Amino acid sequence: MGRRRILIVESDGKLRQSLERALEDLGHDVVATSNRREALARDDLEDFDLIISDLTEDAEAGAQILSELERKGLPVPVVVSASEGQPPSI
Repeated sequence: MGRRRILIVESDGKLRQSLERALEDLGHDVVATSNRREALARDDLEDFDLIISDLTEDAEAGAQILSELERKGLPVPVVVSASEGQPPSI
Protein backbone atom coordinates (compact mmCIF):
# COMPACT_ATOMS: atom_id res chain seq x y z
CA MET A 1 0.00 0.00 0.00
CA GLY A 2 1.40 3.40 -0.97
CA ARG A 3 1.40 6.68 0.84
CA ARG A 4 -2.13 8.04 1.27
CA ARG A 5 -3.42 11.51 2.15
CA ILE A 6 -5.86 11.27 5.07
CA LEU A 7 -8.04 13.90 6.74
CA ILE A 8 -9.04 13.27 10.36
CA VAL A 9 -11.95 15.26 11.81
CA GLU A 10 -12.17 14.24 15.47
CA SER A 11 -13.30 16.30 18.46
CA ASP A 12 -11.54 14.10 21.03
CA GLY A 13 -8.01 15.49 21.19
CA LYS A 14 -6.35 12.32 22.51
CA LEU A 15 -8.02 10.11 19.92
CA ARG A 16 -7.22 12.59 17.14
CA GLN A 17 -3.53 12.66 18.12
CA SER A 18 -3.38 8.87 18.43
CA LEU A 19 -4.91 8.36 14.99
CA GLU A 20 -2.66 11.00 13.47
CA ARG A 21 0.48 9.49 14.99
CA ALA A 22 -0.44 5.91 14.04
CA LEU A 23 -1.23 6.83 10.44
CA GLU A 24 1.90 8.95 10.07
CA ASP A 25 3.96 6.06 11.48
CA LEU A 26 2.53 3.95 8.67
CA GLY A 27 3.87 6.52 6.20
CA HIS A 28 0.71 8.45 5.37
CA ASP A 29 0.32 12.21 4.95
CA VAL A 30 -2.19 13.22 7.64
CA VAL A 31 -4.13 16.42 8.27
CA ALA A 32 -5.97 16.43 11.59
CA THR A 33 -8.50 18.92 12.95
CA SER A 34 -11.28 19.14 15.49
CA ASN A 35 -13.02 21.86 13.52
CA ARG A 36 -15.66 20.45 11.18
CA ARG A 37 -16.30 23.81 9.47
CA GLU A 38 -12.59 24.21 8.79
CA ALA A 39 -12.43 20.72 7.31
CA LEU A 40 -15.44 21.30 5.05
CA ALA A 41 -14.11 24.67 3.88
CA ARG A 42 -10.86 23.15 2.56
CA ASP A 43 -10.32 23.67 -1.16
CA ASP A 44 -8.45 20.38 -1.39
CA LEU A 45 -11.05 17.91 -0.09
CA GLU A 46 -10.93 16.00 -3.36
CA ASP A 47 -7.20 15.41 -2.85
CA PHE A 48 -7.72 13.21 0.20
CA ASP A 49 -7.73 9.44 -0.25
CA LEU A 50 -9.70 8.94 2.98
CA ILE A 51 -11.57 11.01 5.55
CA ILE A 52 -12.01 9.76 9.10
CA SER A 53 -14.72 11.69 10.94
CA ASP A 54 -16.47 11.38 14.25
CA LEU A 55 -20.15 11.92 14.81
CA THR A 56 -20.68 14.48 17.52
CA GLU A 57 -23.55 14.51 19.99
CA ASP A 58 -25.26 16.69 17.39
CA ALA A 59 -25.96 14.02 14.80
CA GLU A 60 -26.87 16.58 12.17
CA ALA A 61 -23.49 18.31 12.49
CA GLY A 62 -21.70 14.97 12.53
CA ALA A 63 -23.28 13.78 9.31
CA GLN A 64 -22.72 17.16 7.65
CA ILE A 65 -19.37 16.10 6.23
CA LEU A 66 -21.05 13.24 4.34
CA SER A 67 -23.72 15.47 2.81
CA GLU A 68 -21.15 18.14 1.92
CA LEU A 69 -18.96 15.63 0.08
CA GLU A 70 -22.01 14.35 -1.76
CA ARG A 71 -23.13 17.90 -2.62
CA LYS A 72 -19.68 18.67 -4.04
CA GLY A 73 -19.66 15.37 -5.95
CA LEU A 74 -16.44 14.25 -4.30
CA PRO A 75 -15.91 10.48 -4.31
CA VAL A 76 -13.76 10.39 -1.16
CA PRO A 77 -14.18 7.33 1.09
CA VAL A 78 -15.26 8.23 4.63
CA VAL A 79 -14.91 6.22 7.82
CA VAL A 80 -17.34 7.44 10.47
CA SER A 81 -16.93 6.73 14.16
CA ALA A 82 -19.56 7.10 16.85
CA SER A 83 -19.52 6.61 20.57
CA GLU A 84 -21.66 4.01 22.26
CA GLY A 85 -23.85 6.84 23.52
CA GLN A 86 -25.08 7.77 20.05
CA PRO A 87 -28.79 7.34 19.36
CA PRO A 88 -29.67 4.19 17.37
CA SER A 89 -30.79 6.35 14.44
CA ILE A 90 -27.14 7.25 13.79
